[in-house]
Amino acid sequence: MKIVVIGSGGRLGAALMREYQNKFAVTGFNHAQLDLSNFDHIREKLCGANFDALINTAAFTNVDLCETRREQAFRVNAEAPRLLAEICHDRNAKLIHFSTDYVFDGEKREPYAEEDEAKPISVYGESKL
Repeated sequence: MKIVVIGSGGRLGAALMREYQNKFAVTGFNHAQLDLSNFDHIREKLCGANFDALINTAAFTNVDLCETRREQAFRVNAEAPRLLAEICHDRNAKLIHFSTDYVFDGEKREPYAEEDEAKPISVYGESKL
């Protein structure tokens, strides 16, 4: 299986690269190699790549900065994953994408479940829905 990991320079992406490097053919892209705010760059890099699964661990994660850079937050956290999904769909590849607990308001006392209603209280949370 050939896997692409986007966000390979971050904690989760780097951990996945280490875990999978001896099990699969893995290619990683860090932020410098693949800018998720540049859709032409995404298409150029991924449409020429051969992969069976794409794991997106990248995001615009600076919660405070998202408040003042709303457009960038939504471009990287919402629109780019949509483009990744389209690319994966077109090539029959699997997509694994991560969200965040920031899609919830934090009012619930017990752990959240996938079925719980999302109530983000920040731009970052909204952009990760």
